[in-house]
Amino acid sequence: MRNTLIGRHIRRGNRILFAFGLVCWMLGLLIVLLTRRYLHNVLFGPFPIDSRTLLEMRDPDERFEYFVTVRGDRVNRTGFARSSAGSNEPFSEYVYLSILDKNLLLHRSTGHQGSEHSGTLQQPSAYERNTIRPKLETEVPALRGKWLPFTMDATSRFRFGGYLLVVAPLSLLGVTGLWLLSKATARSLRPEKSPPGLALSRLGNPEEVASAIDIEAERAVQVAGSHLSASWLWRLEETSVSVFRLDEIVWVYKTVLHTGLISTPSYKVFDRHGVSMQVTFAEPEVDRFIYEISSRVPWVITEYTPHLDALWHRNRQAFLELVDQRRQQAHKGPENLGKE
Repeated sequence: MRNTLIGRHIRRGNRILFAFGLVCWMLGLLIVLLTRRYLHNVLFGPFPIDSRTLLEMRDPDERFEYFVTVRGDRVNRTGFARSSAGSNEPFSEYVYLSILDKNLLLHRSTGHQGSEHSGTLQQPSAYERNTIRPKLETEVPALRGKWLPFTMDATSRFRFGGYLLVVAPLSLLGVTGLWLLSKATARSLRPEKSPPGLALSRLGNPEEVASAIDIEAERAVQVAGSHLSASWLWRLEETSVSVFRLDEIVWVYKTVLHTGLISTPSYKVFDRHGVSMQVTFAEPEVDRFIYEISSRVPWVITEYTPHLDALWHRNRQAFLELVDQRRQQAHKGPENLGKE
């Protein structure tokens, strides 16, 4: 089957799966490279940091490990707090930690106890720089010139946000890439177990079916996205294939596929085993497809009615008997179709 039309299509589909799997992993690698500092802090922080290191630091953005745990000599309340709209109960407050001869302005959740805090070191916001610090310096003049050049946010769920925004998408990309690569590998090793191979196996030995299609492929006509030969109907998609024996097709009709506000002409094909296919295409090609099918299989039913639909779904055997009756009539001559 490897060197047949279907075999080549299977290999092409496998290459597509490999490509998408590699793209998933490459995207994951790119995300890791672009967010490696953030990921390092999410996965391994908070990191302990001593007072001397804090005092020597000038710019927290220059430090790779910025999700840290600090311990102050004393916790001082500022009177500044934040509350939700319509609520008088604050959910966070500003304090400052005395660390040796300097002070660290810190934003923490209300109810926090103790002088040890874990959070992210960051540049002060305009509110912290222009409102909180000047107000505190007015109340406590000794604070002037004693601020560390950065602040700490100990309110955010830093690790939770990191898992949600970065780790979860990375895991999804990794698992998806692995699934696509393993799927492509399995299909390469056992093409008869791939969806195209299984589509052939319901019609007989996949090797024999693929070879039979190959023999007729050169004289097949392509119409409305499908191929028609003397004995076969097949449609090749990216990683799958639909195959029908022409003499097993019992019903084909034109319909309209509604997707939101868009309506697209399409055709449906059913064989006597209940396998079906629906393809959207331009209306002239849909009409041509139905003509090509009916010219090769004149006993096939080429219209849709509620009665036929009910018969197909509720009494399949009666539907098939109707088609077989039309087939017998067609063998006697096309003019006998539809006669009792």
